[in-house]
Amino acid sequence: VFDLLYCDTYDLRQTPLAERKELLRRILRPDAHIRFSDHQSEHGKELFELARHEGLEGIIGKRADSPYVGGRSGHWVKVKVTKTLDAVVGGWTAPRAGRTQFGSLLLGLYDGEKLRFIGHVGSGFGNEALQVIADNLRGREIAKCHFDAVPDTNEKAFWTRPELVVRVRFTGWTQERRLRHPVFLALREDASAEDCRWE
Repeated sequence: VFDLLYCDTYDLRQTPLAERKELLRRILRPDAHIRFSDHQSEHGKELFELARHEGLEGIIGKRADSPYVGGRSGHWVKVKVTKTLDAVVGGWTAPRAGRTQFGSLLLGLYDGEKLRFIGHVGSGFGNEALQVIADNLRGREIAKCHFDAVPDTNEKAFWTRPELVVRVRFTGWTQERRLRHPVFLALREDASAEDCRWE
């Protein structure tokens, strides 16, 4: 339990967070199913580095003097641990949502000689990057999928020679070994597809 909004008919939403948490700590009786979600004051950088080291998604920063707000506000912020990766483009999907070039890029990493599908990236592209990548893809289009298994896609898939490399930012890996929340950062014209491997 990380916050207390009401207590004994009193509305505590305008009470500062630090006071709400202290009252919660005093009245809560933790057991095997309930525990108090503690906090760290003035050690955000250290806590963030610990989250990064442990492979966690990130931390939440909260203003100690903030009231409780039901919607989004600047009082609470998510600070996500992100990673970057260079991946091989093995294909793309048909465009949607107003785009004309492509919907998303289908990405892979080499595992030995096999190109394993690791997910798709459809966000982070500026207009110039969309056009440059689309031109590169169409010049490399082929009929055969180079992934070791044909991936399921939401839109029609097209295949390309696995030569292009892109850098993406992501928050982690799913159990299926897919990128979690990937965002396109750059086309890596200086990188070799053969160097994009599982670590």
